[in-house]
Amino acid sequence: MNKLNFIEKMGFKITWKLICIGLWGTDKIPVQITYAELFDYLEKRLNNNDLWLDEIVLLICEKDSQMKIHDLLCKFADEESSDFKLQERKWRAYLFYNILDNLSDDCLQGLLQLMEFWTLIGLQNESPIDFPKSGDKLSIKNYFTSSTYKQQIIKSKVWLENEMKTIAVQES
Repeated sequence: MNKLNFIEKMGFKITWKLICIGLWGTDKIPVQITYAELFDYLEKRLNNNDLWLDEIVLLICEKDSQMKIHDLLCKFADEESSDFKLQERKWRAYLFYNILDNLSDDCLQGLLQLMEFWTLIGLQNESPIDFPKSGDKLSIKNYFTSSTYKQQIIKSKVWLENEMKTIAVQES
């Protein structure tokens, strides 16, 4: 499924800033979509007599020029009132949803997946998971257990549900 469609299914509005973040990434969010995926999404919106009709037509007319597409997307993003940080949070929620949906059954691998996500996103202080104390062998040994893994999954799912609700409230 197209990532932009999936984000909509999560209950989030698609904005031009969200699209720009998905296409070009940020320091916190890696590139998520290609131009082909963008146009696939936009063409489906075009068939629905969309509010973005004029913008979509302009983009489709420039489909062969990434520079012109870039300029148009920047213009559309600048003109809308959406909050950039909120759009980043949508992508983070999407990425975390996929991590949780594809966690390993092995507690060691699963905990490493969760830790890696928050480390790569660069937001350990906002993470719902607890990290073992660095250099404390007993803490590390006790951390990588099945019971800790189950707790971290529950905390992560609760965090994601709350984050999705908070984003939806802030966006309305």
